Amino acid sequence: MDIRFCHYMAAIAEEQSLSKAAQKLFITQSALSQQLSKTEEELGTKLFIYTNNKMVLTETGEIFLKGVKEIIQIKAHAYEKIANLSKHYTEYISLAVNRQTGSLLLSEFLPVFKQKYPDVKININESDTFVAKQLLMNGSIDLALMGETDSPHTLIDETFLYNEELVMIIPKSHPLAGLYHYTKQRRPPELDLHLFQNDDFILSKPGTHFRMLVDRILGQNHIIPNILCEINNFYAVKNMVQNGFGIAFLPVTMTGAYDDLIVIPINPRSFYRIIIAHHKTLALSPPMEHLIEVMTAHCKNKKNYLDSRYI
Repeated sequence: MDIRFCHYMAAIAEEQSLSKAAQKLFITQSALSQQLSKTEEELGTKLFIYTNNKMVLTETGEIFLKGVKEIIQIKAHAYEKIANLSKHYTEYISLAVNRQTGSLLLSEFLPVFKQKYPDVKININESDTFVAKQLLMNGSIDLALMGETDSPHTLIDETFLYNEELVMIIPKSHPLAGLYHYTKQRRPPELDLHLFQNDDFILSKPGTHFRMLVDRILGQNHIIPNILCEINNFYAVKNMVQNGFGIAFLPVTMTGAYDDLIVIPINPRSFYRIIIAHHKTLALSPPMEHLIEVMTAHCKNKKNYLDSRYI
C-alpha cells in the first residue's frame, strides 16, 4: 500500500465523499477512486459503503482507518526525531510566498530569523495562494506565506498573522482626487465605485487569489471594468497608477507612503487574512518553529496603514 493512501483514506472518511476528498487532496476523483479500489482489492474487502448519498466506513474500514491514523502519527514522530538528531541545523526551509505581499514581508522578518539561524537556507517559491496550497498538499514545500481562502483544508495547519486591507488607488491627477483626498482632519466620503466605472482598470491576472477578491467586489457593485491590462506585479501596478495610466486595487501595505496616490477604502471596508501554513503531517524543525514565531511577532502589532493617517 502506498503511504499516500493513508492520507487519502483519512480524507475520504472525514468528507464522506470521493469528490470532496479529491478536491481537498488536489487530485482527480477518478485517481482517488482507483486508489481506493486497488486497496480494497488487496484487502479483499470493502472499506466504505454508500448509504444516504454518503460514503460510510464498514467495520473493516473502521479498523483500517485506526491503523492509518497510527501510521500517519508514526511518520510524524519519526520526522520529528530525525529533525532533532543534531543541535546544529544546517538545513533548508522551502517557503512559498505570494510574489507581492509575501515578498515585502520577507525583507522585514528574515534578518531577525537569521540572527538565530544564520546557516539555515531558505528556498523561496513565489506562488499564488491556490498554487501554494497545492504545493503544501503535495509535500513540495514546508511552509506557505499566503492569503487565506474561503475553503480551508483539514490537512493544513494555519497560523494567523494579520488582516490585510484591500483598497483602491487613483493618481492625484484624477478628476475625483480632491473628493477622496485624506487629511488628518478630514475623512473622505465612502467609495462609490460607480463613479469610476468608465475608468481604465489595472487588475491582477485571472486565477489569482487577489483577483478573486477584486472580482467579488466588482461583482457586488455590478461593475464590469474596462481592463487596461492584467499584471501580478504590485510595484508595477503602483507605478502605472502614479503615472496616470489607470486605477487599481492594492493591499494597503503595498501602497507605502503613497505620496503620489489617493488611497480609498472599499465600502464596506474589505479585509483578508494573511497566514503562514504547513501540512499537518510535517514535523516542524526548531528553525521552522522559530521562523513562524518571528513572523507572528512581527505582524502582531502591525498597524492599520490607512487609519494611521489620522493619528
